[in-house]
Amino acid sequence: MGGIGGLGGVSGVGGIMTPQLSVQLDGAILWVAADQIEGVADGGVVTTWSDLSGDGNDMVAAEDDTRPTYHLNQMNSLPVVRFEGSEDRMVATLATERAQPNSTYAVIAKLSDSAGNEQMISGANEANSNSHVFYHRASSNAFYYYSGAEISGLAEDTDDHVFAAVWNGASSILETDGNVHSADAGANALHKIVFGSSQTPDEYADCEIAEFLVFDVAHTQAQFDIISAYLAAKWGITLA
Repeated sequence: MGGIGGLGGVSGVGGIMTPQLSVQLDGAILWVAADQIEGVADGGVVTTWSDLSGDGNDMVAAEDDTRPTYHLNQMNSLPVVRFEGSEDRMVATLATERAQPNSTYAVIAKLSDSAGNEQMISGANEANSNSHVFYHRASSNAFYYYSGAEISGLAEDTDDHVFAAVWNGASSILETDGNVHSADAGANALHKIVFGSSQTPDEYADCEIAEFLVFDVAHTQAQFDIISAYLAAKWGITLA
């Protein structure tokens, strides 16, 4: 498992890295945060979004026309990475496929356009089939979670949200801003992570992403709450 990569500039709840938060973040195998991006000007393209976990699972946009853009002073006065909904996407491939249970957390700054089905964050298993997804479905005007079973979340909007999940079959914990949606999300494994589209790719998302973490462990509810509180405090989101 990775660690926090020697990162000293990440603040915890109340603006400090608490011991409780440090212990939880130390189990990350992928961790990207827009406020830790260096060397990119406001409005510039992001080619590599460096993994802070220490595991080297960088998010990469290999081709010029797929690269999202970096924007300062957006979410709680912090920067975000913007995906424009037609070609932008970033991909990270884990060294080995990770079976459930595992945990993922994401801050989506904004779904800017809800005209179609949009996969803000998706995952694929080793066979390259969609396995883990946070997405918007146009026909029902709502956000969904998927990992072999589809779970409806909250109604669509363009607000800032903390999407979080402990993927653990029938024992899954699925939340948006602290609101629990379901206890069963399926049992798919995770190998590839994609921002801005499905793994195909299609269903591109017009959205902004601020921070994202993956853990190769199923967090308890208490651990879950510590990380969700950190994300909400940092990015200015109110939890239920």
